[in-house]
Amino acid sequence: MGAYNSDLIFDSDGLSIVIPCYNEEDSIEEFLNDLLFRLKESSIKNFEIITINDFSKDNTLQELEKFKDKIAIYSNRRNSGYGATLKRGFLIAKYNTVAITDADMTYPNESLIDMYPDIAEYEMVVGARTGENVNIPLIRRPAKWFIRFLASTLIGETIPDLNSGLRIFRKKLLYKYFHLFPNRFSLTTTITLACMANNHESKFTPINYYKRRGKSSIHPIKDTLRFINIIFKVVMYYQPLKVFVPLAIIFIILSTGIGIQNMVYGDKSMDITTILLFFLGVNFFGIGLIADLINSRFNVSAKIE
Repeated sequence: MGAYNSDLIFDSDGLSIVIPCYNEEDSIEEFLNDLLFRLKESSIKNFEIITINDFSKDNTLQELEKFKDKIAIYSNRRNSGYGATLKRGFLIAKYNTVAITDADMTYPNESLIDMYPDIAEYEMVVGARTGENVNIPLIRRPAKWFIRFLASTLIGETIPDLNSGLRIFRKKLLYKYFHLFPNRFSLTTTITLACMANNHESKFTPINYYKRRGKSSIHPIKDTLRFINIIFKVVMYYQPLKVFVPLAIIFIILSTGIGIQNMVYGDKSMDITTILLFFLGVNFFGIGLIADLINSRFNVSAKIE
C-alpha cells in the first residue's frame, strides 16, 4: 500500500470520491451513471472518482471498465477488506477534500452533493441515516442501537450515526488518524470516535438510506464484536478515564455492597471477595490515571512539535 506523507501538497479546490467495490455487479453501472450525472449538474467543477475493486468474485471489474474514460479504476490483488481498500484510495486521492460512499445504491448521491459545501466549515461531514426513508434490516437494528449507545455513553456525546459510509473529510484529518484505521470494517467507526473524542468540528446531516442491491458482506455477530472492540480501543486511546473510572466505581460498589451484607448477616470480618473487589476497583482507577497522564503528555508533546 505504501507510506503516506502528511507534508505532501495536493490540489485544494476539488473533491476526490473514493468508492470501494466488492461484488457490486448488480448496481455499479446505475450507481456510476447517477453519480456522474449529479456531479455534472452540480457546482463541483473539479472532482475525481476513484473506484477500487476489492478482488470481487463477480463481474464488478468488467462493469467498471465501461467507465474507464470517466473514472479511475484500481484493483486489489486479493480481498483486502473495506478499511484497507479505503486507505488505498485515500493515498491515491489528489484533492484535499475526500468523500466516501458505497456502490450498492444505499446512499443517495444527491445527499453527497448537498453535503459538500459544509466541508468549508467542518472537518468532517457525515450523512446520518436518520432521514424519512431509512431501510435497515430489523435483525441488525438492536446491535446497531447498542453499539451507538455504548459509543455515545463512553464519549459523553450523542452520536447520530456511528458508522455511516457516506461522509466527507478534510485530508489532513484522515492522515492524522491513518495509523488507527483497521483493514476490515470499522474504519468509519474509528474516525467518528476519534473526531468526537478530540473535539474536531463535525456535522451530521440526516439522509435517507435505501435497501442495498446484492448481498451484504457484513457478518452480524463477528462484526458487532469488532465494532465493540474498536469503540473501547479508540476511547481508551484518547479518553482512558471514561473506561477505567466506571470500572473502578463498579468494583468498589460491589465490594461495599458485599461488605455491608456480611456485616448485616453477622459476619463482622471482611472476606477475601470483598477485599479483592475493592483492590480491583482501586487498581482500575490507578491504571486509568496513569493512562490519562501518558495520553496528556503525548498530546502536549504533539502540540509543542
